[in-house]
Amino acid sequence: MNEYISKPLREKQLQELISRFIKINPNIVLPIEPASSTANGTYQYINLQYIKEVSRSNSEYEKTVTEQFIEAMPKDLQSMEKAWQSNDITHLRQIAHSMKTTVSVMGLNEVLEPYLDTLEFEDLDQNTFYKSYLTCKSVCETSLEEAKLFHSSF
Repeated sequence: MNEYISKPLREKQLQELISRFIKINPNIVLPIEPASSTANGTYQYINLQYIKEVSRSNSEYEKTVTEQFIEAMPKDLQSMEKAWQSNDITHLRQIAHSMKTTVSVMGLNEVLEPYLDTLEFEDLDQNTFYKSYLTCKSVCETSLEEAKLFHSSF
């Protein structure tokens, strides 16, 4: 392995990395469209820049992934709390890891990643768990309302 790109994946970043290893005719590669100027709108938490960037203005894609976010978040939060209550730390860590992908589409990485990292990697006691979990839950609940508002715009 010579290189690594972390999620959320950016098309321009991938193109640059690939072009370092192979010769690409620049006329073949599609130009990257800038993100929408309404990327963040009036939302407290969600940041639509990433979803707009990867969708390339495909509103059907944006609608679908927003629906997936709206469906997944409550389940993930509930599963995480159940895992903690049943002392299934391995499962809790898996949920925290998978939530990073789920929240990235709505631009929540910057806000939630420190708390999800704590839940995934730190030694957890009652205080550490609930501080990180309750912060995630609070942000996610507000973000869910914002995502529903965004979804209603379709």
